[in-house]
Amino acid sequence: MVRLYIQIASSTDKDWNPRKTATEEEVQASAKKILEPYNIKWERVEWYSAYPIGQGIADKYTLDHRVFLGGDACHTHSVRTHITTSKTQD
Repeated sequence: MVRLYIQIASSTDKDWNPRKTATEEEVQASAKKILEPYNIKWERVEWYSAYPIGQGIADKYTLDHRVFLGGDACHTHSVRTHITTSKTQD
């Protein structure tokens, strides 16, 4: 079994829509294009999901040279992935 994370769209795209979803076939087509010149085939798909990944970037990392942003305060993760930089895998 293999798990792939495939970017369907980017927030820099002109027609970017954070609510855009993708069919299983669109995800597979994107995976094939990304992996060229290698080939990939699916016997079956057990599960797939499409969800938006938000990107937030701090304008500055200090405030009056008294506050410093670091670690999870500087970036975000999807709540659906349940992963942060301070969480370890059991």
